[in-house]
Amino acid sequence: MPNAVYRPVASSPEKHYRFSTFRDFFLLVGNIVWTVISSAFNAVFVTKPKKSLKGEVVLVTGAGNGLGRELALKFAEEGAILVLWDVDERGIQRVAAEINEEGGEAHVHVCDISDLSQVQRVGQKVLQEVGDVTVVVNNAGILQNVLFSNLDPAKIRKTLEVNILSHFWINKFFLPRMMANGKGHIVATASVAGLRGWLYLADYSASKFAILGMMEAMEEEMRFLGLDDKIHFTTVCPMTINTGMNQNPTTRLPSIVPILKVTETARIIVEAVQKNERLITVPRSLLYPLLFLRLFPRKIAQLVFDFAEYNMLPNSQEKSLSSS
Repeated sequence: MPNAVYRPVASSPEKHYRFSTFRDFFLLVGNIVWTVISSAFNAVFVTKPKKSLKGEVVLVTGAGNGLGRELALKFAEEGAILVLWDVDERGIQRVAAEINEEGGEAHVHVCDISDLSQVQRVGQKVLQEVGDVTVVVNNAGILQNVLFSNLDPAKIRKTLEVNILSHFWINKFFLPRMMANGKGHIVATASVAGLRGWLYLADYSASKFAILGMMEAMEEEMRFLGLDDKIHFTTVCPMTINTGMNQNPTTRLPSIVPILKVTETARIIVEAVQKNERLITVPRSLLYPLLFLRLFPRKIAQLVFDFAEYNMLPNSQEKSLSSS
């Protein structure tokens, strides 16, 4: 009897596909477990180093007053070159004078960031006069703080133009240069109202939720293009700040849900940029509780914030539009 020749039976495409799917699934589970363990370890035991901002060209919108002013001053203290944008020329001139008097460098440009053509024109001027912007801080914002039924249609449009569309115009202008140079950082001032819908803030919350989605999407694009270690994104979600945008801020538990001081808020934001942090709340301690509350029936969050009596009063109709 002749010797039999062994011929392996080729596995079917379906079997091969099932095997690769199971293999990839177990690799996925292993990667998830490892990521959870390493992230928890780093969060508890590892302190992120702060990157230097000396010589960085930092653009701050809404820099003439409030949080924008404080951010500009804090970045200047770190040795950054400031580019100040605002529609309030006197305000940014005052801030620039403060920076220059302390030995810093600040450049002033009046710009309506809701106007795409102005962003492009003024942006080109910045490139010619100062050079490439390496850190963009989209800070400017407006707030009405009135019942949805009382929202003025023109003001709704303006809220969306300033609070979210301006981010698109500014990022569209500066991000390609960052990509070409292999270096950049985009910062967005959102709000805790971008993590849950808030009383009297229908248009504002909508714009801040949109910021979080846009920032995550851009970050995913940079990861896909292999630029995630070169171009960074930081989204900041503060609670109410004592800038006057909310005319009647209230809280029953200031140690837990405070009305924030603008100087301390600016310090925390600059530190988050230095550490390349992706998403923070101010205070920092509220991020995970706010995200955790979304896992429960909405009534739970309503009971918590009703108990805290947080921002239960609207702005007056006559003065319902403010800039940050």
